[in-house]
Amino acid sequence: MLALSVAGCSDAQALIIDDFTSGAQDLNSGNPSFLDQEVQTSSAIGGYRFLSVALTDGIAAINGAVVPNLGLLDANALSPEALPFAGNVTARWDGQGDAGLGGIDLTDGGSNSLFSLDVALLANADLSEIFLRVIDTGGMSSSLSRDVSDLSILLPNLFPFGALDGNADLTSIDSIQLEISLGGEPSQELLTVQINEFSVVPIPEPGTALLMGLGLAGLGAVGRSQRRASHETA
Repeated sequence: MLALSVAGCSDAQALIIDDFTSGAQDLNSGNPSFLDQEVQTSSAIGGYRFLSVALTDGIAAINGAVVPNLGLLDANALSPEALPFAGNVTARWDGQGDAGLGGIDLTDGGSNSLFSLDVALLANADLSEIFLRVIDTGGMSSSLSRDVSDLSILLPNLFPFGALDGNADLTSIDSIQLEISLGGEPSQELLTVQINEFSVVPIPEPGTALLMGLGLAGLGAVGRSQRRASHETA
């Protein structure tokens, strides 16, 4: 398990939404096209994790699995007939049977300001997206989405609360959902996104924020250069 640590943070503690170290799950939506399962788990906020997999278009096998001994959520897809397809793997944390999280304060009194996603592996998933949604006890929601190709496997991927679009009260959250959208052009390659940990973390100190920003900017530049090179040689 790749634990989250953000060097140079304040004394506030990260709030782990899920580190996937318990509550094994393994769902495959090849046929039927939608499957879901809820498990009780000590590794998840609220004590329960709801996992679903869905094939929304085309012909493919969409798999979502939680592997506790590796501490990861594995989302992958394969189109055996090399045709375009779309699907998703969704994890949701909202207590037992949608009972809710009881109004959790994600900000921890103002100390926390970032969602953090530790990614273990990305393979052939350039057309995929990560979609995050939170819903408060009053039913208001906020969300954000990011292209998987923009994620890093070397540093925690940090998403500021301010990047959320919507009106959810982050001091009184009832439901948290993370969706991995998998899609592809004609290909027989396996698309894979693996996540080690999903957390809410404190505001980094200025020096740490600068270092992480420079690192992410460098990774983004490398990724863009590689994509341009692949397009030019195609």
